[in-house]
Amino acid sequence: MAYVITDDCIKCGTCVDECPSEAISEGDTKYVINPDLCVDCGTCADACPCSAISEGDGKYVIDADLCLDCGACAGVCPVDAPQA
Repeated sequence: MAYVITDDCIKCGTCVDECPSEAISEGDTKYVINPDLCVDCGTCADACPCSAISEGDGKYVIDADLCLDCGACAGVCPVDAPQA
């Protein structure tokens, strides 16, 4: 299960430098983790100064910056807003 970054992220960039698989990138309001690249090592969570990173629960976390509030997330999001 990939790790996820919560809204507590302060965009300091510490996690990016620590990620051995280069799975973390900068989003509009916080950093995001690509679940396809995440190797579940937890290095990013250990390095995060504000405890904004935790193990994912297998459910999608919606990126509010991309969400259109269309309600289609039960199927496939038309703008790829879900970030695991």
